[in-house]
Order: sequence, then structure tokens, then C-alpha cells
Amino acid sequence: MMVGDNTLAGDMGFDPLQIADNSAKLAWYREAEVKHARLAMLAAFGWPISEVVNFGKLLTSDGRAPSLLNGGLGEVNGVYWGAVVALAVFWEAKGLDKQYGKKTDYLPGMLGFDPLGADSPGMRNAEITNGRVAMLAITAFALEEAVTKSAIFPINLLQ
Repeated sequence: MMVGDNTLAGDMGFDPLQIADNSAKLAWYREAEVKHARLAMLAAFGWPISEVVNFGKLLTSDGRAPSLLNGGLGEVNGVYWGAVVALAVFWEAKGLDKQYGKKTDYLPGMLGFDPLGADSPGMRNAEITNGRVAMLAITAFALEEAVTKSAIFPINLLQ
């Protein structure tokens, strides 16, 4: 598998710096991109929802979601952070087990969890495209809140 051979979803043949100059590097980078895309899609959905429902009463005093740029991360329970790290370690171990030597037909991001049977080349392309948009969106959310000092979705429905 190489950049431009259309083996991987979202392959547009664009690697002008030749960063992924062999198939192992390309698979590693795509695995990271898929993971980041999935997290970004969850975050792009969860950020405005957290500002609307204020679950756990964690919003900053001006109604913004806690983040590195907004502050407020110290208010989040340490048990939660421990659970997040444990889940991340578990999930990463599952992915690495499949990638390195356990399956010959493994594609980056395919962990064998498809309860709806929706896996197809079209769905993989949609996932990576939506994930790329979500990565841009979550970056825009963080920058907008840091610059404007106001919430993305400034209506709290549960007041």
C-alpha cells in the first residue's frame, strides 16, 4: 500500500513531502488519523451539547466548556481522567494487537466492531472525510471560545 494507490479510504494521492514513503509508515499515519478523526467527531458533537445541558456543572463561569484554552479542567474529577486513560490504553492495545502480525488483511482503524454491518469502502471514505471536517471544527470551537470568551452554543436548556 502506497499513497495514491487507493487502498486506504480518503487517499487523494497527496503527499508532496513524501512523508509516508513506505507502506508501514502510511499505515501508521492512517491509523493515527482514523483514531483522531473518531475522537474529533465525538468532540465536535459533545462540545456544544455539553454547553447546552451542563452535565456535571462543569462549565466555566461564562458558560464555556472546560478546555486547555478556557481553563476549568481542574474541576473535572480525577476518577474520570483515570477511566479515560484506562480506556485509551485498552483500546490502543486492541488496535496494536490487530495491526502487528495478528491479521494479514487489517486496514487501519478496522477493529472488527461493526454491529450494523455497514463497513464498505464508501462508509470508510465518509468516516475519514467527516473526521477531517470534525478535526477542523473542534479546533475552530476551541479557538473561537478562547478569542471571543463566549460559548459556542450560549443557551443552557437546564437552568
